[in-house]
Amino acid sequence: MKNLARPSSSAQGNRRSIPDAVWKGVWACKVQPKIRNFLWRACSNGLASGEGLSRRNVPVDPHCSRCGMLEDTDHILLDCPFARAVWFASSLSFHPPIVEPQISKAIQGWNSLISSNKRLGNDTFGLAAQICWSLWRARNDVLLGGKHLNPVEVSRQAEAEFEEFKTLSSHHSSFVPATGVPLPIQHWKPPAPLAFKLNVNASITEDKGGVGLALRDCNGLLVFAVSEPISKYSILLSEALAVRTGLL
Repeated sequence: MKNLARPSSSAQGNRRSIPDAVWKGVWACKVQPKIRNFLWRACSNGLASGEGLSRRNVPVDPHCSRCGMLEDTDHILLDCPFARAVWFASSLSFHPPIVEPQISKAIQGWNSLISSNKRLGNDTFGLAAQICWSLWRARNDVLLGGKHLNPVEVSRQAEAEFEEFKTLSSHHSSFVPATGVPLPIQHWKPPAPLAFKLNVNASITEDKGGVGLALRDCNGLLVFAVSEPISKYSILLSEALAVRTGLL
């Protein structure tokens, strides 16, 4: 039986041809873990693109649903006219090369910015990674009959999500108060015996919102969890509504 977990020979060869600095940059990128994993798969030629699926003998049309060209990873993220329009609409002023753009070389370029200006470099690399992730999602939405966003909407969505990630990351990291003594990160603690603890969270964007809640017992075991969309309210009101839902 074929081992589906083993990378293909082409993917293994592709990894060997990419400098170590690219892999180190991918895993050090200041984005969500799922996006770092996505970049690793993109550089490994492991995404389920039309060309990738066809190479694995999956009976699909290997051409891009937007422009009709052969759809490989570099095409989806850099070379498709739609992708180029998204990059043009972003605040990065990044223009993928006209001839054979490669995501691994783009990552190498973004990562190199960190050496000259750490903060600006991390923000540039992080936003670029977020845009790549948004391009992949937009492509899947088209194929699966989801919402069709235009290039400006995809770019704005990526920038909003990256800013939200940075804000949440800064809130969850240790901060230094006026005393100069770092405060430790707080971890979840179980409630008292025979009691339950309800945790809630809310996320708000320009046009939609959502809340999530999780109820756990004194042993930390999940009793139930809910995630649902809501009307656009403030974060405080949204979390209050989530608490109300958990108490009903």
